[in-house]
Amino acid sequence: SDWEMRGLCQLQQRKLPAAIESLQTAVAIDPELLPAHDLLARLYDDLGKKTESARHHRRVRRLQAIFRSRRR
Repeated sequence: SDWEMRGLCQLQQRKLPAAIESLQTAVAIDPELLPAHDLLARLYDDLGKKTESARHHRRVRRLQAIFRSRRR
């Protein structure tokens, strides 16, 4: 998504608050956007925000399970 790409660019520029905001917008628009959830989980890990990180890690695991079941 455009928001995900924007977040990636901001992350590369070390604009962490802006990157988080863009990635949050991306997953609000598309809750199944696994890469954005994964990036958010990692960003929150790096920032020591355990609750937010855990929420996105759980979402990543759920989405991975859903995507695996769809391939069968």
